[in-house]
Amino acid sequence: MKVVILVLFCCGLLFAVSSPALAKCIKGDCKNGTGTFVLPRGDRYVGSFRNGKPDGKGVLKYASGNKYEGDFQNGQPHGEGIYTYANGDKYAGGYEHGKKSGYGVYTWADGTTYSGEYLNGVKNGQGKRIYPDGSIYEGKFVDGMLTGQGTMIWPNGDKYVGSFNDGLLYGQGVMTWENGDKYEGYWKNDAMEGQGVFTWKNGDVYSGQWKRNTTHGQGKFTWKAGDSFEGAFKNDIIDGVGTYRGINGKVIYGKWKDGVLLKELPLPKKNKKKASAGPR
Repeated sequence: MKVVILVLFCCGLLFAVSSPALAKCIKGDCKNGTGTFVLPRGDRYVGSFRNGKPDGKGVLKYASGNKYEGDFQNGQPHGEGIYTYANGDKYAGGYEHGKKSGYGVYTWADGTTYSGEYLNGVKNGQGKRIYPDGSIYEGKFVDGMLTGQGTMIWPNGDKYVGSFNDGLLYGQGVMTWENGDKYEGYWKNDAMEGQGVFTWKNGDVYSGQWKRNTTHGQGKFTWKAGDSFEGAFKNDIIDGVGTYRGINGKVIYGKWKDGVLLKELPLPKKNKKKASAGPR
């Protein structure tokens, strides 16, 4: 929202520049040549003019403290330019009819940087964003937000490769933690949700359903030693009907509650396939 507000602010001021009736030429040729004019509120433009409007190379200094230096066309930034904001932010890159367009680099006062594609004044397309804490995102942007396929790397070494939506992990993706743990599966609003496989550094593996970062639903947990449980899970705990298989060959099929076997049940009978009749 901060960037959008600044863009609108910028465009509003540039619109005023394109209204020569409000400006006063104080030096040179402000019709078709090089000159200087000022607006009543104190904005000042120095550069080339065509048909009474900024056109060509020029510098526009706003009374607010903002400044644009670069190419103009028909009174608006068009081409390559540098926009410096009074709050310390800075943009260097392409413009089209007064809006950021094409490739550009935006640097925030807090150290955040974005380098990539713009469309209609907003980050759209492939880009790279580096945050003050050292986190790095590289991938797709839509309307200024991390949306689409991308890669996020955190300063501690954690890494996510996959789908984003409105700045959140959303869709298929792979998260690798610095400690060696790994999850590959579906995400929703920054949480493991849906079908996925989690492999712990110690060798344990869970494959199945997730809900808000917990094993929840049908799944299979295999311990490093080789024994396993396949069945129902709830909030990271075995809860419901399932089958435990030990490395010693022991099989227990039963109903579980909070990780405890409540009742052992008869093993389900396997369905036997009928042999198909041969040709007669």
